[in-house]
Amino acid sequence: MRQMNENHNENYNENPDENPYVLSVRGLQAGYKKRKGSLADSLERNLKDNPEGNPKGNLKGNPKGNPKGSLKGNPEGNPEGNPNLEGNPKGSLKRRHNGAGKGKKKTEVLKNISFDLKRGEILGLVGESGCGKSTLAKAVLGIIKADSGEILHTSVHPQMVFQDPYSSLNPVKRIGWLLEEPLRLKGGFTKAERVDKVKEMVRRVGLDEGLLNRYPRQLSGGQRQRAAIACALMLSPKLLIADEPVSALDVTIQAQIIELLIKLHREMGLSVLFISHDLRVVYRMCDRVMIMKAGEIIEEGETKQVYFEPQHAYTKLLLHAAGIDTENY
Repeated sequence: MRQMNENHNENYNENPDENPYVLSVRGLQAGYKKRKGSLADSLERNLKDNPEGNPKGNLKGNPKGNPKGSLKGNPEGNPEGNPNLEGNPKGSLKRRHNGAGKGKKKTEVLKNISFDLKRGEILGLVGESGCGKSTLAKAVLGIIKADSGEILHTSVHPQMVFQDPYSSLNPVKRIGWLLEEPLRLKGGFTKAERVDKVKEMVRRVGLDEGLLNRYPRQLSGGQRQRAAIACALMLSPKLLIADEPVSALDVTIQAQIIELLIKLHREMGLSVLFISHDLRVVYRMCDRVMIMKAGEIIEEGETKQVYFEPQHAYTKLLLHAAGIDTENY
């Protein structure tokens, strides 16, 4: 459990055995810092802002300034005759480089997000690309630092399944090594125990044990995603965040992975935050659904209620764009 301030959700009980929620988020706000302009913009700005240094050694060339601080070297300012990086206090490269990478502007992504995830529930999170879905997932796991609000969860080892298994799996390690790694990091297992647990998980996610000696590049897309799911479940987490886990797969494999996630949810008692832009997949998988737009949760409720009786205009627009008839679906 990770607490970010002193305010507690009044419905949240810190005793895991008594708490109906595996995750509670209150007033969460998060963003990132974006650089203002490029290096070239910074150099140009510094040249304009420094009338004293510009006449000597500027990038455009100055017949009078060349002997001092030019790129060709300055016998007076740089005894070594090398390009003048620090010998000329006026108009040197070092002076013109100042300011690059500074002046970062804060971009707000998540805006006062609040929700609860019940034990054993699959909660869907739907929204267009760039609305903040993945940022929310990373904030919940602590991958990025939130600016304010609180994140409370009872799961000891919350895990995440990423959209692209090829980029989330270490390409220079074999699948067996990747599956053992969480157990090695946790400690307390012998080599034989780790191997047994790996084989059990491989069977559970529908992979052949012969694939344990292969590298991720030697697996198909569906096999890689099954391996990624197995890695995430090796420590038996109670909270699993699935960030677009089927969007990179073809339709047939998508259906297989969805069935696998539903089966694992039932067998392992998982609570799942399922992130997707595919409203049909969400309808099939999720008990409840949240609709996100521009970093805000604009509608939330039971899946059938949100689909059959959408309240927000944006929700209606998403359903219409997906070709879903809310009256007959």
